[in-house]
Amino acid sequence: MDGKLNPKNFNTQLGKLKYWLLKPLNYLNRIKLKDDKIWASPFLKKFQWERFITILKKKNCTKILEFGSGNSTIYILKGYRNYELFQSVNPKEEENYTDLVRKEINKRNLNNKYFNILNVNCEKKYIDQNNTINFNFNFEDMYDIIYIDGPNKKLTYNTSLIHNLLSNEIKSKIYFFDGRHYIIDIFIDILKKNNIKYFFEHSQLLNYSIIEIDD
Repeated sequence: MDGKLNPKNFNTQLGKLKYWLLKPLNYLNRIKLKDDKIWASPFLKKFQWERFITILKKKNCTKILEFGSGNSTIYILKGYRNYELFQSVNPKEEENYTDLVRKEINKRNLNNKYFNILNVNCEKKYIDQNNTINFNFNFEDMYDIIYIDGPNKKLTYNTSLIHNLLSNEIKSKIYFFDGRHYIIDIFIDILKKNNIKYFFEHSQLLNYSIIEIDD
């Protein structure tokens, strides 16, 4: 699994209490069932994706960025179309995997002119002595929401920390993390250092976290 979150991330005492009391539910995410998607996913994963799509609709998100293409990409393409830009970005090192996703998207006729699935060159960089991966890509200055489910650290400098996010090069109103507890802790520390107010939500059962910037 993704390890423990720092309880100091939570805005309220109730949030901290719920985190500890409900933590055993997180282990349900180990259970995987084969379905009609590309690969087997935890059987609760579709409910996480539904939560993401609910946010897209509620906030009327038009600029979407995803790190880590896969079943989530297909689910989003099927469930939400009211966007002007949807970029799903992966390291060049993951191109073989990404090609499988491309093939499935084409097979299901889900491509459209506002959607791009990309493999880009990356390089190693450091932030506060943390090894990170930097995507050499011309991102938008601001997104409505970013879904973080990549990269695969086994293929990218043994890290899943994204330099473009941690350096504040890419900004978003909402950050949606699939697991990734380690990057969440570092990201929130940076928000606090820069006096950026945020609202934090976490689901033990569905293994996601949401950081919404309070502007």
